[in-house]
Amino acid sequence: QDLFCPATFDGWGCWDATSAGDVAEIPCPSEGNSSRKVKKRCSENGYWEINADTREEKVDYRECNINVSTGDADLLFQVIEELVNLERTPYADPQTAEAFEICLDTVLSAPKISIGTELYCPRTFDGWGCWNDTLAGKTAYIPCPRFITGFLPERLAHKECNPDGTWYRHPDTNRTWSNYTTCVDKDDLTFRQRIVNIYISGYSTSVIALLVSLGIFFYFRCVQCTRITIHKHLFMSFIINNIMWIIWYTEVVQKPSVLISNELPCQILHVLVHYFLVSNYLWMFCEGLYLHTLLIVAFVAEDKLLKWFYLIGWGIPLVIITVYASVRSSVPSDTAFCWIEESTYSWIISGPVCISMLLNFVFLVNIVRVLVTKLRAVNSPDTHQTRKAVRATLILIPLLGLHYVVTPSDLFQDLPERQSMRRSLPLSLHSRDSVWLYFFVSSTER
Repeated sequence: QDLFCPATFDGWGCWDATSAGDVAEIPCPSEGNSSRKVKKRCSENGYWEINADTREEKVDYRECNINVSTGDADLLFQVIEELVNLERTPYADPQTAEAFEICLDTVLSAPKISIGTELYCPRTFDGWGCWNDTLAGKTAYIPCPRFITGFLPERLAHKECNPDGTWYRHPDTNRTWSNYTTCVDKDDLTFRQRIVNIYISGYSTSVIALLVSLGIFFYFRCVQCTRITIHKHLFMSFIINNIMWIIWYTEVVQKPSVLISNELPCQILHVLVHYFLVSNYLWMFCEGLYLHTLLIVAFVAEDKLLKWFYLIGWGIPLVIITVYASVRSSVPSDTAFCWIEESTYSWIISGPVCISMLLNFVFLVNIVRVLVTKLRAVNSPDTHQTRKAVRATLILIPLLGLHYVVTPSDLFQDLPERQSMRRSLPLSLHSRDSVWLYFFVSSTER
């Protein structure tokens, strides 16, 4: 296969893809003598020839007599570098890209103001804010970005320009640093920490309740049957899933350094958390499928049915999460911050989960229909029949995970505090409530 040097733009000229060993030639830019031409050689290995001294692509525009200051050329190269970095950074979301475009139009590409012989720090875009030329020894201020969660846009961020005309570098990273700490809404930060603590407390309470329930299941061997076996696996999926979430919140969410470093262990933890999350939902689906099968099918080979449940509850989630991890890991922009941000590929997980919940809802409707029909057949009073049907429905809703379907729509969309609080409590305590309902009201289910 023939080797080619890739098409590129070096700040002055646009170079087409060129065969290895050939020399590309383009007219000089309009800022110089456009009647002349400049050349650039593609080496035999398919890379543009490199200048040994500067380690940059070798091309000489001196013959073009370009009529532009060195500072303007440096600015153009800086803009190109900013574009490249923006494409690779985890902040490259639509809002940040829009902020960069505004910065490019209003600041980065604006004509330079003559400051005489005084030193100044050059204009730049740091990923969040746009900073104009600033005199050495001065401090630049800009409004806090609106698109960053937890920031107050009415406050000001600042950036120090050193006396030597260079932007201040953080001693820990040795990189230019802008101070956005003043932008943080401390009340919002405190509230979010409270929500995380609610999640951790709820999951911990659920784990304790689930461990007690599993101990009871294993201790009383007289109650062993297919139904109890399914309960065991459902509760085990709850326990592991809850423990994984506790680790996620304590070791990842609460530690920004872990998110920023984005190392392999935290990415693996993300995959494991979501594997057991999907497994949890599919074991709830197995609960619904088993109850529905018992009521609808006259004779059931429960041993064979149990093997299918093992495949559904533990095997199918493995396939789903493998596809999800493979697809998402192939997109660099979706692998930042330990995969904590929402991805366009989340439907690979949410799709099967929604389908399982929809099927469980169908099972519930049919189970209640069959139950009411059988209750009527025994000539019991209508009120007693209705009460039994209602009790059975209330037990099955959390056991099958259907409270996520029947939860009313949010009436307080302008109050994120209420949304987060209402979401954190049922999510973290769902498994505990399922245990409580099963052990204390399970006579109706039977």
